This record gives sequence, C-alpha cells and structure tokens, in this order.
Amino acid sequence: MPTSTRIPVPNSDMWRYSRAALPWTLVGVCAVILLALMALVEYQPLPLWPLQGTAVGVVAAATAWCLDEPAAGVVDPTPHTMAWRTTARLPGILTVLAAWSAGAWWARDSLLDHPWTVFVQGPAASALAACWVIRARFAGQSTPGGRFALAVIPLATAWALVRPFDSRLPVFPYGLVELVGRVVDVESRGTGVSCRSRAAAGP
Repeated sequence: MPTSTRIPVPNSDMWRYSRAALPWTLVGVCAVILLALMALVEYQPLPLWPLQGTAVGVVAAATAWCLDEPAAGVVDPTPHTMAWRTTARLPGILTVLAAWSAGAWWARDSLLDHPWTVFVQGPAASALAACWVIRARFAGQSTPGGRFALAVIPLATAWALVRPFDSRLPVFPYGLVELVGRVVDVESRGTGVSCRSRAAAGP
C-alpha cells in the first residue's frame, strides 16, 4: 500500500511537529472565549442566547486556524504527507472541543432541556470547518482557515440572531422560542391564580 494512504500513527516526530506548528496561543485564547461565552449564556440565557451561536462560530474558526499551514511551501515537499500533518494538528482541535464541552456542561441547566442538542453543535461545526479547510489545502491553498474564520464567527452570530430558517432548520431558535414560551406560560398561570384568588375573595 502506498505510504500516502496509510493511517498516520502518532509518534515523537508528530508530537514535536504539533508543538511547533499549531497556533497554541490562539487555541488557548479561543478556549477561554468559549468558556466565557457559555458562562454568559448560563447566567442570562434569554438576552444573551445569541452568544451560543457566537461560541459555535468560535469552535469552527479555531478548528480552521489549527489546520492552516503558513509554511506550506517548505513542508509540502517533505516526506510527511498531508494526512500525517493533519493528524498532527488534532491536539489543537481536541483542546478547543474540550473547552466547548466544558462550557456546554457548565451551561447545561440553562439550555432548556436540550443540552445534548447544543453539545452536538460544537463537534458538527468543527467537522464542517475541517472538511472545508482540508479540501482547500489539498487544492493548494496554504492558509484557507484564516479567511474561513473571519467569515464564520459573524455568520454564526447573525444566524443565531436572525434565524433565517426557523421553520426548517432550527439550529439556534428553539432556545429563544422555548424560553419566551416558558416565561409567558409562567406569567399566564400567575395571572390566572391571581384572578381566581380575587374571585374567591369576592368584592
């Protein structure tokens, strides 16, 4: 079987490449931002719910940044295949997903009985970003992740705010809709109890 089609096996060379090639400072900043965004959603879910969309965008952006290869002109001709170098970048992506998982777990009680639905959005966004960037890398682009990241964060935030496919693809809107529904329901029941109490008390 050709070397380029073999499944890469982690070794000391791969770990050294990971330490040198990954943007660890950027990964750390993204991880902190993810935790902060999900903590804000947990603190005030109704007004700050769109920040969950921003957090999903940060997951996708960080994944894309991890897969960029600024030194592609140097490393592409080396014996290490694209698959090997992509595998070597997985620790950065896994770090981002760990931060997302921790944030989603922390905010789980404010996610309106949909913690798993929210949790899956992070890995799904990461997988989509990875597919797009890897495809662009195979097409000869060295740093497609940076351009992808600049677009995906505002796009995810706008999607959470505008909800363009509310009836067909409810990615974020269920949170806002259900939360508002619960508030209205609680207020309606409170009003009903008050009216019944007044009626029982009489004039």
